[in-house]
Amino acid sequence: MVGFQSFIAVIALWAAVLVMMLTLGLFAVIVGIRIAQSHGRRRSERLVRRWRNVLARAIVDEPVTAPPVSRRDAPEIMSLWGYYHEFLRGDCKTHLNRLAQLAGLDIHAKRGLRSDRVRHRLLSIHVLGNLRDRETRRLLRPISRSANPYLSLAAAHALMRISPREAITDLIPMIAQRPDWPPARVMAILQEAGPDVVSEPLARAAVEADEAYQPLLIIYLSTGHDRAVLRAIREILLATSDEQVIITALYQITRMAHPDGLRIVRVYLEHPNWLIQLHAVQGVGRMGNEMDVDDLVRMLRHRKYWIRLRAAQALAKLPTMTSARLAGIRDDQDDRYARDILQEVISQEIAA
Repeated sequence: MVGFQSFIAVIALWAAVLVMMLTLGLFAVIVGIRIAQSHGRRRSERLVRRWRNVLARAIVDEPVTAPPVSRRDAPEIMSLWGYYHEFLRGDCKTHLNRLAQLAGLDIHAKRGLRSDRVRHRLLSIHVLGNLRDRETRRLLRPISRSANPYLSLAAAHALMRISPREAITDLIPMIAQRPDWPPARVMAILQEAGPDVVSEPLARAAVEADEAYQPLLIIYLSTGHDRAVLRAIREILLATSDEQVIITALYQITRMAHPDGLRIVRVYLEHPNWLIQLHAVQGVGRMGNEMDVDDLVRMLRHRKYWIRLRAAQALAKLPTMTSARLAGIRDDQDDRYARDILQEVISQEIAA
């Protein structure tokens, strides 16, 4: 019995020693990780400080030399270079591009396209787009068609920066068929390219697209010239009966507030769909004139409250409308709802 107890005691002792050794080992690993992180952070801070000075000098004077960049440091330097590049204009960008070439960032970026890490690939695409090297288009085109929405959109953006007039022919078909691309990002890319580049290709695509894609393309049309936009919208409306397409087109015309758009909007005041009528009334309210008074007065008797309200507000906003005249129109109405909605708008005008 005593021997058995001694055996148990020995096992317990060795178990305690093993636990203590594991604890000390784990503590050593944690300390080692913290030391490595601290060392890496200090190294990164030194690297960033050094390259901030390099970038600052390059902004002022065109660089003739640049510090070499190791593969290990390349992602951090490319990120810093891209940050400066995004907020500068004119010769400063040219100087930064020259610095990148001298430092070999273009080579690192091309190599980064093959990285297993999405972040490094995105960073590389961004750098190549800012460098505007036409030879890199062959590397970026396959990525712009990839299933990954982040990589494909970044590559499309880079191609637009490198050669917008050529890239727009590839981009337009894709933006209608990539619902995973955030519309706000696509709008930013089109705006950056400018209306001279996007107007005609985008107008053609919107007219020729299936109705399922037309609402989104009509929204993107706002990045083009007004006349091209109105021409495309007019063609679309002549060929469609799709309510969503019509509503989006009327919304776009109202947002533009172009004088030529008023004739288009007036047609839809008589549409059987009340939502389309509502957008038409809003359009008349934004662009209307004295010729629209009778139509708006008639809309005061509409069965839908929101149409009555927008018609009354549109009347109040007409350039030739006065408070006394609006009150006279109210008093002339034999429809209770028309009188009430005008009184509501008149009260709001007084309170404002």
